[in-house]
Amino acid sequence: MAQIPLEQLGAFFGTTCLMKGDRRTGMAGADGVEVINDANGELVNLYRVVKHRLEGFLRRFKWALVSRQDFLDLKQTPPETLTDIQRAARFFYLQKNAFGGRSDNPSFGTSAVCRPRLNLLRIEEDLSEAHLRLSRTLIEQLPWEDCFRRYDRDETLIYLDPPYWGGGAAGYGIEFGFDQYALMGRLAHEAKG
Repeated sequence: MAQIPLEQLGAFFGTTCLMKGDRRTGMAGADGVEVINDANGELVNLYRVVKHRLEGFLRRFKWALVSRQDFLDLKQTPPETLTDIQRAARFFYLQKNAFGGRSDNPSFGTSAVCRPRLNLLRIEEDLSEAHLRLSRTLIEQLPWEDCFRRYDRDETLIYLDPPYWGGGAAGYGIEFGFDQYALMGRLAHEAKG
């Protein structure tokens, strides 16, 4: 199979991205382009806090534990009632300990055979690793359909991972009714990529 340049666009944070790939490998590389759509602004807030207030962020985890109770307490805390540091720490803790990537109603992820995904002694390393991954990425904060339209090109592979049907905005904290699925179908049919 011939390798072709690849651009990938998705319109929901977590799986949202656009990649323009390397002609030799078909994968995002040195000349690749990647865009993710941080629909609720939590990712940008996290790295803004890490950039300007890392010590305060890390203090939120000093003597913390990975526990279902802490997870549930944070899950029940409305983010709009928190400072930017508290909100970033809440987002990070929930995302690292959740099953899947749901941000509005996460489930505590456990395993009988693996350690917790959040290693409280390696938070800076985890953030650094994610930052390396995001350092060549453009982060948008647009309605999904605007992100779709803005980056749709002939060489774009569009990847959409909408909320599950019947779950409302399950997982993303955004409104997503049946009309949005219909629009997604229409845009996918009309897409250049």
